[in-house]
Amino acid sequence: MKIWLSIFSIVICLVTPCTWGQGLDSASWAVEVSVHYRVFPNITYLTADGYESKLDVMTSRVAQQALPTLVYIHGGRWVGGTKESSVLRTLPYLEMGWAVVNVEYRLARNALAPAAVEDCRCALSWVFQNAGEYGFDPDRTVLTDGLWRSTTTSSLTRSGGSSTTKGTKVAVGQESG
Repeated sequence: MKIWLSIFSIVICLVTPCTWGQGLDSASWAVEVSVHYRVFPNITYLTADGYESKLDVMTSRVAQQALPTLVYIHGGRWVGGTKESSVLRTLPYLEMGWAVVNVEYRLARNALAPAAVEDCRCALSWVFQNAGEYGFDPDRTVLTDGLWRSTTTSSLTRSGGSSTTKGTKVAVGQESG
């Protein structure tokens, strides 16, 4: 029993510094992110049928001018997914100096079509209406859902636009993968 206790103690002593080192890397990354970026979570951009559709805004703390803006709509073909599940996909855009708006919409189980498309159009309108407050550049806005050949961005671009977005050029991007 004493031998096992001794071996266990030695293993703990050898492993613990490695664990601390990994914790420090995560902690330094978290500090780095909090120093360079601002996050405005769960902003309600639309209330419909008692459901609050929300979005998150992530932007640079040190931006000197309006930033190109990515409007990211999570995948799920209108029936699944969450904006929270897509956060990591937006990090490369933040690192490139973009602002990111991560959009949630009513899923089909909460509201029938075309509710999700209408929600996303409202989110896009919200981006243009709040460009000054959050430092978005409305002339450099990209709409994507991160899926190749998806229905999300094609539905939004075919459905016209609200009075706020009509006449505004919005690039539609689709990542492969």
